[in-house]
Amino acid sequence: MRYVGDNYVKDEFRRHKNASPEQALVFLKEWTEYCVCLAKQLSNKGIAKGVVGKDLNPAMLDNFHDEQLRQLLDLKIEAEKPKVS
Repeated sequence: MRYVGDNYVKDEFRRHKNASPEQALVFLKEWTEYCVCLAKQLSNKGIAKGVVGKDLNPAMLDNFHDEQLRQLLDLKIEAEKPKVS
């Protein structure tokens, strides 16, 4: 799972290499919020709660481009694959 996540992050940053300054600000803001959220969930208090991740607001999907929806579906499919030993 970590391999999938690491590759996804690398690809995401590569795709935004030539983003406009406005797009870059939004992109970095969202990744910063994600990092803060994940850091809280992986802290001692967060681990005690046993919750990692959060649900995606369905209204946000209306703002996604087709490519983003496809990426989200691909990520879901990859994450749900059975673990190979």
